[in-house]
Amino acid sequence: MKKISLILFVVFMCCKNETKDAVTIEEANTVLTENLEEENKYKIELNGVFTTNSTLVLNYLSKVEERFTNSKKITKQVNGSLEPQTVIFELPKNDDLEKFRIKPILKEEQLSFQLDSISISINNNKINILPNEYKMYLRNNVYSKIDNETGVITLITQEVKGKTVLNPFILSTPKLSEAIFNL
Repeated sequence: MKKISLILFVVFMCCKNETKDAVTIEEANTVLTENLEEENKYKIELNGVFTTNSTLVLNYLSKVEERFTNSKKITKQVNGSLEPQTVIFELPKNDDLEKFRIKPILKEEQLSFQLDSISISINNNKINILPNEYKMYLRNNVYSKIDNETGVITLITQEVKGKTVLNPFILSTPKLSEAIFNL
């Protein structure tokens, strides 16, 4: 009788370990599925100093022939600080990124900000752009000026028909679009 009890105990323990292993494999599959769901999201990170409360607007295009619209726009509020900050724009899952435009909306007392770097990533691939590369990958409009040594972006007001106009933006170049495509 002791032998039968011992055999039943051993069989019971073996079955218990198999059940535990099966749950572990199931949990691992769940984690793997969750990780796959997180992939295919482009992220654009702006690292810089914004001394006053500001708003940054990112418009992006999935195809070259599209035009910038509000349907592909992400807005981020930035709390003013003398310390460097990272502002992250995360595109919806499976949206492609062909081109983007960054539009700073700053208070009148802050007509410049420092952009130390821009990073664009998808999955585990990443492009880092430093100020000395801005001229190659970014272009500005007439309402902004980029200092390629310091990363300071100055906003420029202009008088148009008796009104002060401030409509700055920074646009990605075709060379950056090519680099993004190769990620």
